[in-house]
Amino acid sequence: MYMGLMDNVDNKIYNVGIYVRLSKDDFSKGKATDQEVSESIKNQKNMLTKYVMEKSWNIVDIFVDDGVSGASFDRNNFNRMVDMIEAGAIDCVLCKDQSRLGRDHIEEGNYREKYFPSRNVRYIAIDDGVDTFRDTSGNDMATMRSAMNDMYIQDTSKKVKRSFDTKRRNGEFIGAHSPYGYKKDTINKNKLVIDEEVSHIVARIFAEYIEGYKEGKGYTSVANGLNADGVLTPTQYKKTKGNYNNAKARLGLWSAESVRRILTSPTYMGALTQGRTLKKGPKVKSFLNIPKEYWIIVPGTHDPIVSEETFTVVQELIERKEKYPTRPSIEGHLLTGLIFCADCGERMTFHKTNRGTTQCICSKYKRYKGMCSRHAIREEDINKLVLDDLGRIASKVVDVQKLKKMSVGAEAQNQRANSIQIQLDKLKNRVEEIRNIIKSLYTDKVKGIVSEETFIEMQATFSEEKTVVAKKIQQLEEQEKKADKVERKANKRLDEMIEDLVNMKEINNIILKELVDRVEVSENKEVMIRYKFSA
Repeated sequence: MYMGLMDNVDNKIYNVGIYVRLSKDDFSKGKATDQEVSESIKNQKNMLTKYVMEKSWNIVDIFVDDGVSGASFDRNNFNRMVDMIEAGAIDCVLCKDQSRLGRDHIEEGNYREKYFPSRNVRYIAIDDGVDTFRDTSGNDMATMRSAMNDMYIQDTSKKVKRSFDTKRRNGEFIGAHSPYGYKKDTINKNKLVIDEEVSHIVARIFAEYIEGYKEGKGYTSVANGLNADGVLTPTQYKKTKGNYNNAKARLGLWSAESVRRILTSPTYMGALTQGRTLKKGPKVKSFLNIPKEYWIIVPGTHDPIVSEETFTVVQELIERKEKYPTRPSIEGHLLTGLIFCADCGERMTFHKTNRGTTQCICSKYKRYKGMCSRHAIREEDINKLVLDDLGRIASKVVDVQKLKKMSVGAEAQNQRANSIQIQLDKLKNRVEEIRNIIKSLYTDKVKGIVSEETFIEMQATFSEEKTVVAKKIQQLEEQEKKADKVERKANKRLDEMIEDLVNMKEINNIILKELVDRVEVSENKEVMIRYKFSA
């Protein structure tokens, strides 16, 4: 404090900057309406204006930050007030209490004890009895009160976090901006619906990643293609839909990271995914990336843009690429990322011999002699063995349906289809029941068994239920159509794969990874092929 620095504290005519702030967090229940916040702002302005008038001081301006948290001092009108202090236009700052200036203990103390004194600016917080040009008990308690205000922010932050976590686990979307490819439902802001304007871009990203993987391409290649076609980035697209400010939006270019974020989000297969990042603190704007195992994922919350099967394939490809970064290509090694040592479990590596042939040997042996044995087998021999075995299996497949039954996802698809049909049957039966009930009610009304009033009331109730059930039927039928479309695509893929297998043409590392889980080689060259289906 710096009392006594000015000789005529009471007689001086001050040029006052009245500062007013309130956020919804400042209300005890944390659920204030915009009207309540604005009403409190009005009360603050009236109180502080009256105080200045009674002192016969000058009001330079009233600076209002309405609905802005006190956790940060980066506020539009607060910054404008500081600019006017720097310009010498204000020599007194007036607030209702310390928390209006801000709730950050360190920053509030810095302005009160350092910044204002250095500019010869008098600071008054009326309700707390703080006056930096006078010796008051309020000044003595200012530091402790500031710390208590800071604790309030910390406590509020914890309560808000718990509330948000509950909503996330209930499958409610709580983000300020919906994920790219989706938008908020106009009726329920906590539900996502597909944004038809850009959902096809999301589908394109998944398709191009799978296709590009065959040639060793990845996130960057997909991003380059989007940039070449002039596709707006997610942040640029958000800007076209409203007031959205983000530093990345100015770049206007897709990056490998933006592509990766879309490809790894289960949200796009209909499983709402939240909690992928965590704010470092209530006063800090930077975020931490959260490990995947701690994400909050709730399936079946909204319509998918890509099928579960497509999403799963992409995750497997990403995992393989990260674990085995060897460039996969048709011209490369056929068994890249698939061949393992049967004894130590480490993957096998490809080794060029002096004779010009290629051998597969245990990578653990290659790195640490003595830790394992070579397990050497010629690449040509094991490639032939795997392809011959696949040919044997393919020759037993007499039609597409038989291979479908071997497919890992076929049973799950059938179960989903059966589940949808069962739900549809139940709902349609209920519609018929409601029709019969309404007919029966009408008969009872005619016979005088029920009154006109009772009939109208009950008819309205059942009609409303009928409308709800009819809407659910429509949604399920649309879902069934989408599932059929996905299945047709899967069948087409199966047709192509069967043809490749039977004719042994265009068999490459990518196709093998769709069929083979791993190939294990023992020291005596015994080979075990583990498929992703029941062979």
